[in-house]
Amino acid sequence: MARRRRKYSFEFKREAVRLVQEENLSPAQVGRDLGVDRSVISAWLKKAESGELAEGSKRCDSFSADSPERAKSTICWRYSGG
Repeated sequence: MARRRRKYSFEFKREAVRLVQEENLSPAQVGRDLGVDRSVISAWLKKAESGELAEGSKRCDSFSADSPERAKSTICWRYSGG
């Protein structure tokens, strides 16, 4: 059986990081609101702070969104063998 792994768009990650940095929300709160584990939000935050969270890095090229709600509803799925 194949295992599914969520792959989030750059825009989704950027918005999650913005909510932590600019709205002063905790990674846990942002994670709950967006349906993503807080450890994932924290990892994106660290990458953003070090400059590693770039638009070209492992993003869903077919995706374009202007809100986190739209981004969440358009998650790209990656299938890997299991």
